[in-house]
Amino acid sequence: MAAMPFVDPRESPHSEAPPALVLAVPPGLFGISFGLLGLAGVWRLAARSTHLPLTFSTVLFAAAATVFLGLLIGWLIQSLVEPHVLAEALANPIIGPFHALLPLNGMLLGVGLATFDLTAARWLFALSFGVMVLFGGWITGQWIAQPQDEAAIHPGYLLPTVAGGFLGADSAAKLGWFGLGWLSFGIGLVCWFVLSSVVLHRLFFKPTLPGALIPTLAIELTPPIVAGNAYVSLTSNPVSVVSMMLAGYVVLLGVVQLRLVGAAWGGGTGCCVRW
Repeated sequence: MAAMPFVDPRESPHSEAPPALVLAVPPGLFGISFGLLGLAGVWRLAARSTHLPLTFSTVLFAAAATVFLGLLIGWLIQSLVEPHVLAEALANPIIGPFHALLPLNGMLLGVGLATFDLTAARWLFALSFGVMVLFGGWITGQWIAQPQDEAAIHPGYLLPTVAGGFLGADSAAKLGWFGLGWLSFGIGLVCWFVLSSVVLHRLFFKPTLPGALIPTLAIELTPPIVAGNAYVSLTSNPVSVVSMMLAGYVVLLGVVQLRLVGAAWGGGTGCCVRW
């Protein structure tokens, strides 16, 4: 999904954001390995039905794992040295949701590892899935305990439980845990219905997102895609009523993204706060 750049506090919709929240390893950077993992999965799928070399997907998985481990080490060191900065980042309504990229990476890495060691893959997935559920529950409780300014809400709010639930379902099914997959699918589905309405209400009736958050509009396209992938993995039926319904919604949101190209080019400027 989108790695986030800088945010100008004058543009930020969150009036209580710290004036100089500096993260050496901002959570948005984990979008790099996340994107590589997605590309590796697509290449592997294409290689199974074409003459593309399957080996390249392994190279992509290895590159993603290397990037993720490097970022994770830096993030852990920063968290130990400056725990107060991490606490502020987790509680920040703009930055907080992007920490979901850490367990999302872990779940996808588990799927990639399954080619070499299924047992290790399941352990890695189980750990990452547990972190995803705990973080998703914690941050949802955070939003309830400290109600957010509606202007601070952005499409990244779909990452912890919506993307997490659907990717968890898809990954669990690929590792042979179909019961857990349906459980995770339920998390993603219900949270999608709830959070999507909240995010869309903010986008419809509040001022345009600040320039640094404009790229998160692309996240709106992802829930029906990952939901469709998860449903196919769980049912082994690529052509069904549900999958076709989800595909129709993907088409609609694709048109929406075309309309938003102008918003991306015309977004605000300015960048003072690193996170």
